[in-house]
Amino acid sequence: AHSFLAGLFLAGCAASLAVGLWSGAAGSIAADEALLLLRFCFWAGVFLLTADLLSRSAWTPRLAVWAALAAVALALMRLADGLSGASLQAEGRWLSQNAYGARFSLFSPFLAAAALGAPGGAWLPWSGALLGVLAVVLVNGSRTAWFTALLGVGLVVLIHGLAGRLRAFALVGVTTALVGCIALPFAGPRPLRAGLLQQIESLGRLEQDKPVRTRQLIARKGLKMFAAEPWTGRGLGRFSKTEVAVVTADEAWLTDRDLNQRSAHNGYIKALAETVILGFLPLAALLGFLALKGLPAAVRLTSIGEPWAAGAYGSFAAVGLHLWTLSGLTG
Repeated sequence: AHSFLAGLFLAGCAASLAVGLWSGAAGSIAADEALLLLRFCFWAGVFLLTADLLSRSAWTPRLAVWAALAAVALALMRLADGLSGASLQAEGRWLSQNAYGARFSLFSPFLAAAALGAPGGAWLPWSGALLGVLAVVLVNGSRTAWFTALLGVGLVVLIHGLAGRLRAFALVGVTTALVGCIALPFAGPRPLRAGLLQQIESLGRLEQDKPVRTRQLIARKGLKMFAAEPWTGRGLGRFSKTEVAVVTADEAWLTDRDLNQRSAHNGYIKALAETVILGFLPLAALLGFLALKGLPAAVRLTSIGEPWAAGAYGSFAAVGLHLWTLSGLTG
């Protein structure tokens, strides 16, 4: 089923590109959109090949351990990036805060699965590593990653509980990591406290947060694009090339021209605006199928001693949520 839905999504993307060409926009479409379609095809191929290989591979658990170690490596990289600049909480120089955040969403659940599924006393170093990584996720400053990492780790714990594989010491280790991370803004080093508390307080006044309001306007643009052409869409890759008036007098720091050139910052809004029924519905069906079938599969596999499955499902959910603030479907 996932192969069929992935193929249907690609067909929808190709059809949306064809619609753009048929409508007379060939001169402005050309190479960029064709390259975008090739990227979709490449990553869909990687998705299908990976799903096929890992479903029958004896070294899948080892890959999950490598993914957990990748979370540690990413945290060390973020620390080195921050220490090489002015501050740990400043925008990264090697990757942006959002780029770091998306990768933390991807890898952190595997670290939680390693801690909960580790044999003997190995849960202790894994739990310590989880505490360190979650602390770096907090300091990094991507507010979306705060929620996605928590969601991913929480799902890993839930799956182990449903599978009857929660061991007391391992659960205490993971819980301590979560509590320690939450306590960091209040009991951590003084140089970090002010910045972290300021970011946390900003969650209570998001209606005044310019980046958040800007993304809301971008989402409104996408919905207007969908409403204007609900059957064919504007064509693959056309979001940032389509002019839509959405800025009002209340957004004095922004103009329509500036807004229309920006990324969609939402993978689902982008797919809806560009490909509508042709591409968005197969994509939604694919993600829905994986979400509904993946949870019981992860519980079943975890119950027979395959904890990597809990990490994989937690990672899938965390990245899926993160795509509400990033338009990274081709990456």
